Amino acid sequence: MNIPRAAALVALTTVLLAGCAPSAPETTSPPPAAETPSATPTPEPTKPTVEELVLSADGLGPLRIGEQPPVTHPDVDVVIFDPEYCAEDVAAGWITDPGKWVTNYPWGPGEYGKPPFSVNIVDGVLQALFTLDPRVRTAGDIGIGSTVKELLAVYPDAVLTRSELIDLYVIAGESGQLVFEAGNDTSIGYDPGVIWIAHVIPTDVKPYSFANSDAGFGNCVSA
Repeated sequence: MNIPRAAALVALTTVLLAGCAPSAPETTSPPPAAETPSATPTPEPTKPTVEELVLSADGLGPLRIGEQPPVTHPDVDVVIFDPEYCAEDVAAGWITDPGKWVTNYPWGPGEYGKPPFSVNIVDGVLQALFTLDPRVRTAGDIGIGSTVKELLAVYPDAVLTRSELIDLYVIAGESGQLVFEAGNDTSIGYDPGVIWIAHVIPTDVKPYSFANSDAGFGNCVSA
């Protein structure tokens, strides 16, 4: 069958145009979104253990002589204010203020157990602190039960004041002074050459001894 020339030309033109038609653009997947690093959760504040509280001539852990104790939360503060701690002494007529700053740690065992340390805070400012607990140590690992020989090996500049009752070894700091008490050859009831108590006091206070004296610590009179 003969196809008319015009029809053949139209068919050929259609084929050629179809061959020249642009191909559909290639689609590409978007790059994967960069992973956003998850935020590191802020650790909850915790109360340091007794062993983590470093004793120095200026204080103990976060406590500093001449400064207010840090107050954040009763669960993490090393000392807290107990408004009724001395209520019995107030009722007995011995003192007028029932409140006192106290150590926020369990007391030692026994009927006469002691807290790991005691504080004397007056008008919101730390005036002194005391410890009988061998867990409380200096950065040089000196504390209750250490010998004078060990003390002087770490703190050779400690100043000695000797009496018939006790030996005082005083280490000076910026705002306070650390006083170690040790027995000597004439002491009664204290092992010679062994530290039995330590306390920190302001620089303008003359060092004093607890041994065989009326000095007290942790009592309500000094609230």
